[in-house]
Amino acid sequence: VLRTLGLGLDEKAIEAVKNWRFAPAMKDGKPVAVQINVGVNFHLLGKRIVELEKKANTGDPNAELELSRAYFADGDDSQKTRALELLQRAANQGLAQAQFLMGEHAYADARQEDRQGTSSYVDYVKAYMWYELALRRGYKQSDKMLKELAPKMSPEQLSDARNRADNWPNSPAK
Repeated sequence: VLRTLGLGLDEKAIEAVKNWRFAPAMKDGKPVAVQINVGVNFHLLGKRIVELEKKANTGDPNAELELSRAYFADGDDSQKTRALELLQRAANQGLAQAQFLMGEHAYADARQEDRQGTSSYVDYVKAYMWYELALRRGYKQSDKMLKELAPKMSPEQLSDARNRADNWPNSPAK
């Protein structure tokens, strides 16, 4: 550690770097010994994040949505799982904006699977269902996404997605 930070952060940096794997430096096609300095960035939770966590832990869907956005924006892969979990909790509670964003995530997954040539049946159905639920709660952007998504789906997928939306707990009427 070249510059200590205290608060246990030095130890956390060492622990993190021990798990990293590096490709050796090469010269004329042969590995050579080198010395490098590696920067380790820390993202400390601010007071606002701590407050949002408390609210989210009580089931506040608006706090769950805001906190999920903060974790997604952080860019840290370790936070993305937590961000998606919080987003889904808010969506499950009927927060239209969270439902729309769940549709966005499922649709992005479906497009990635299409590029890889793998089946995206489930992700298209999930995306359509989330967009449909958000639209039923008045989230107008969903209408555009449903129109974009529908032509990419088979009649069976559309039927499945609509049935899921109709049978979603506390689903608003069409």
